[in-house]
Amino acid sequence: MLKSYKELTTSGYSQDKINVAVEAKELFKIEKGIYSDKETYQDEELICFKYPNAVITLESALAIYDDSYPKPEKIEISTPHKSKQLKNDLIKQYFNTSPGYESGVEDYNYKGSIIKIYNVDKLLVEFIRHKSSYTDEEFNNILKYFINNKSKLNKEKIYNYIEDYKYQDKITEVLENKIFNKKFKEAKNMRGIVLAGGSGTRLYPITKGISKQLVPVYDKPMVYYPISVLMLAGIRDILIITTPEDQENFKRALGDGSQFGVNFEYVVQPSPDGLAQAFLLGENFIGNNSCALALGDNIFYGNGFVKMLENAVMNCQNGLATNFGIHVHDPERFGVMEVEKKGDGKFKILSIEEKPKEPKSNFAVTGLYFYPNDVVAKAKEVKPSDRGELEITSLNNIYLEDNRLLGELLGGGFNWYDTGTFDSLLDAASSIKSIEINSGRVVACLEQIAYDNGWINDEQLAKRVRTLGTKNSYGKYLNDILKRGR
Repeated sequence: MLKSYKELTTSGYSQDKINVAVEAKELFKIEKGIYSDKETYQDEELICFKYPNAVITLESALAIYDDSYPKPEKIEISTPHKSKQLKNDLIKQYFNTSPGYESGVEDYNYKGSIIKIYNVDKLLVEFIRHKSSYTDEEFNNILKYFINNKSKLNKEKIYNYIEDYKYQDKITEVLENKIFNKKFKEAKNMRGIVLAGGSGTRLYPITKGISKQLVPVYDKPMVYYPISVLMLAGIRDILIITTPEDQENFKRALGDGSQFGVNFEYVVQPSPDGLAQAFLLGENFIGNNSCALALGDNIFYGNGFVKMLENAVMNCQNGLATNFGIHVHDPERFGVMEVEKKGDGKFKILSIEEKPKEPKSNFAVTGLYFYPNDVVAKAKEVKPSDRGELEITSLNNIYLEDNRLLGELLGGGFNWYDTGTFDSLLDAASSIKSIEINSGRVVACLEQIAYDNGWINDEQLAKRVRTLGTKNSYGKYLNDILKRGR
């Protein structure tokens, strides 16, 4: 035991901080203050940890590090220099040593101000709000303390705090994706199709021996990405359309879908006769249900995407079709949608043109389409184009003429890739790698979507981990999810 003020100030800073606080408690009645520099602090008992000039009231230190000490109404820490490391350690110490005390941080200035610690729910909101002040690794390491201690969080309070801030959607995105693992609404009376046919000639010679949609995009097959989109929309019955030569490879890679909590069926596309052909090939599978079509080489990733998918599903239930558009600088290379914002905030599509010489807008039509339950009948009305194909634009125009076509516009910062060329394939892989490294979260992880949504349980996820092993980063990630739990 340290017996004197001198011993504490000369040796205490190199010790574990908990021990410092315990020693300070022993000296509480005989020492006015404990200082790390020559400044004099009036009318307060102060303790400094090993951080340069960081000062915390002794009462506050004891409240954090000693569960038996009476808890004050407010804890204050002054950090004339960088406060981030001190705050991080306080978060860790709260979760490791004081589970019974509600603590939180409101930080007004990262380079030196008072930190008021009073509520763990506020702490989480403030922490996410100041995400840019951390490296991604720092942010994710600290976030783990909240993830592993969700039982201490009051979700209602947290969402009330968010209402006070700008950029609520960004805070909500982190909360729902990483903290609360928001369950996606299962889409009733809804089917999904992944069109994974075609010969992939733009990727020759790679695709001479393998389907384009089975080519890896960073750490998983390309087809995982469109499947994940349908799963995020709450769709669990999915038809995979393939070439005759590639179907067995898809079945070997994907199985029946049970490991992902979904149901896969397969059908062959004898020849690539247009995107609208998918609904004719899937007629029996679709039945009287609404249906979403995701092209097998399209990748989507961005904030607010799940909400957009929910909107599209709701549109289908109301008899409306939905196309997804995104702003591009070269719209003449794509199908282009002209849109008008309605009074209810939705976007009505006024026209769709395929690769126009003079585009009416910069919004390209992406490879994701949602249609109500009359889509098979409408697809049968489509006549072959001059190039002999059943064009998806023709199908969209049928809904447009019926005044039943809406648009969902993907905002700035959203990632969309049509991975049909060498360059776009490389760009997509590089982007996915960067996102995953920076966020600590695997994009289009089908097992995680299923697990977070309750479609598979611990035992099923553990079986998947055993199947993939942990010698690869994907398997390790699944194993971490299993250890963490929902």
